[in-house]
Amino acid sequence: MVLLENQLLSAINNHNQKDAVYFYQQISKQIHRQLFNRPCYLRYAKNYLITLNTLLYQNASQNSRKINLLKKRNSIMKEIEKQTCIESLFNFGQGMIKSYIALSCHKYTTTSNPLVNEALWYIHNHLHKKLSLKQVAHEIHISSNHLSYLFSKYVGCSFCEYISKAKIEKSKCLLKNTSLPLLDIALECGFSSQSYFCYVFKNSMSATPKQYRDQHQYPK
Repeated sequence: MVLLENQLLSAINNHNQKDAVYFYQQISKQIHRQLFNRPCYLRYAKNYLITLNTLLYQNASQNSRKINLLKKRNSIMKEIEKQTCIESLFNFGQGMIKSYIALSCHKYTTTSNPLVNEALWYIHNHLHKKLSLKQVAHEIHISSNHLSYLFSKYVGCSFCEYISKAKIEKSKCLLKNTSLPLLDIALECGFSSQSYFCYVFKNSMSATPKQYRDQHQYPK
C-alpha cells in the first residue's frame, strides 16, 4: 500500500491524471480485498480515505499556504462522511484525487526572500485577475520599484515575464487535466478573451490551445 501511495503522490505532483487515477484504483482494490468481509466495511473505508486526504494535504502544503489547504482538507473530510455506500465513497475519492491534481497546478517555486514568496503566493492565487506590479507591491506593502528589483534578483526575470509564464503554465495544466472550454480556461488564467488567450498561447508554445490539448490530454 505504501508503494502505491508514493506512486500516487508522484503522479499528482507531475500532474499525471491518468496514472494518479490508476494508482488510486489499485489502492481501492486493495482496500476492498482486505476489508470486504469485515463488519463496518464502509467505516473502515471512510477512515482510510480520511487518512489519504491528510497525506495529500501534507504533500500539497509544501508549496501553498496551509490555511487555504486546511479549509479544503476539512471540506473533503465532511464530504467523505456524507457518503452512504462504498461505490459513491470510492467515486468521491477519485474526484478528491483530481482536485489535488488541480491544486498542484498552482504550486510555485519559493525563493530565499520572504517578500518575494509573499508576492508569488498572491500572484498564483489571483492569476484569474488582471495583475499589475503596483497592485501586487501594494498587497505586500512595499514599493513597486523595490518589488521589481526583488523579482530580477530572486526570480531571474521581470515581473511581467513571470506573470506571462505563470498564466501559460496554469493554462497548460488545465488543458491537460480538465475538459473545461477554452473560454473558461482563458478567464481562469486572467486573459481578457478566448481569442487573446489563443494568440498568446500559440506565440509561447508554437501550438494552439486545442492542438496542445489534443497532444497532451490524458484519456478519461
